[in-house]
Order: sequence, then structure tokens, then C-alpha cells
Amino acid sequence: MAIERDIPDDRLRPILLPVPPAVEVAQLLAVGTVELTAAEVPLRDLQAFYQQILGLRYDGLDGERHKFRHERRLVLLDPSRAPGNLGLAIRAFGEALRLLHERRFVCHVLHVDGGLSRVAAVRDPAGNRVVLAETRPL
Repeated sequence: MAIERDIPDDRLRPILLPVPPAVEVAQLLAVGTVELTAAEVPLRDLQAFYQQILGLRYDGLDGERHKFRHERRLVLLDPSRAPGNLGLAIRAFGEALRLLHERRFVCHVLHVDGGLSRVAAVRDPAGNRVVLAETRPL
């Protein structure tokens, strides 16, 4: 006699895929480690911006500083630092600005060069200026 079990059909389960970041970062524009302020912003808000929107990986704490990484470059967010600047080379500039706007971030377009290069700035939750730059080939 077989035991009847309520086993769900895997084909009916929703597929949970990782959500891609809003901004497709091609490169963090820095020679070394970038140090910015974390102010008194909760970690969840910093992670929402740096992980979910920019796609940087959270690497834990280094003392009191939160570490985020893009490839081999580090961004350290330190509560005791003054606000700073972070430069990112991105892809899909228009789409990135649209998605940031949808998430209630104010973007300021700083430069448009006939569609070949475009630059915008946005503030992270701690008040740091994040510059997004896209340069397309001729």
C-alpha cells in the first residue's frame, strides 16, 4: 500500500531569480580604495543602495567601516568620514537614470556630448556624491 503525500509539483513553483542591480556598473573609477561617509545611516539603507541599486558586493565590516566591493576595488563607508565622491563607469545610462528616478533618487545630468558621453550625479543615503559616467565608442 503506497502512502499518499502532498508533494508539490516543482513545475508549479515560482522561479526565484536574483534581481539584477538597477545600474549596470562596468568599472569603479578609482586608483585604490574609495573612502566615503556612512554618516548615521542604517546598514540596510546602505546595502539597498550599494548592493541592490549599484550591484556592489557587501564584504562585511573592517573595524567600524562597511566594505563594498566591485571586482578588485573597495568602497569603505566610515561613519566618522566627511562625505566624498565615487565615480562609476556604467552601461545603459538612460535606463539607469530611469530606474534611479523610480526608486526616488534625484539624478542631476551634468554632461551630454552628442550621445557619446554622458555624466550624471546622485547622492547616496549618507550624502556621498556618486557620479555615473557612460562613454560609448564612435
